[in-house]
Amino acid sequence: MATQPLSAKDRDALAEVANMGAGHATVALTQMTGRVLRMTATTGDLLPLGEITPRIGPPDVPLLGLYFRIFGQTRGSLLVAFPGEATRWMLETLTGAPPAGMVLGDMQRSAALEVGNILASAYLSAISNFMGLSLLPSIPDLAWDMTGSVCDLMLGERAGHDDMALAFYSTFADQERRLTGHYLLMPDQSSLNALMARIHERAERVK
Repeated sequence: MATQPLSAKDRDALAEVANMGAGHATVALTQMTGRVLRMTATTGDLLPLGEITPRIGPPDVPLLGLYFRIFGQTRGSLLVAFPGEATRWMLETLTGAPPAGMVLGDMQRSAALEVGNILASAYLSAISNFMGLSLLPSIPDLAWDMTGSVCDLMLGERAGHDDMALAFYSTFADQERRLTGHYLLMPDQSSLNALMARIHERAERVK
């Protein structure tokens, strides 16, 4: 079944979901880092998988990616990704030291997995509440590499001509810097149809 393009009202409804997820994530990041963060921008879109990597960033810059399989009443996968600057700030804040080049120490890897688990749960909780369906994340796979390599590795198993992803982009800021996170929800086709129907339903109630 082909997925219909998003209308302006659909995008508003999707932004509502994105804002709920980003709000939960902002609270979680503030609690983890001890820094007061505020959400400065959040957007959502429905994209073919082939358009994901260019939206995240140039293929030859560092990216931290955490890939989750989703179980429950909805099936699919989720990629939580942070550009190099955000990754280095988070890991230095949490462990006292930034990554040594493209190598993560045991403490940094553990911290990155913890951040990924908490933020994935925040977004999936918001989407679960929106849909009225359960979304349960697996233990994540982690990669710290160039953007092109991370996306090829983590999106490869979902590669297909008709595969689509719900892409959420959130920007957080403290007094010193702005940090960007990417959340790519890739439901299977039946789950995507159910989610899009819910988005259309919510959009139609907006006057």
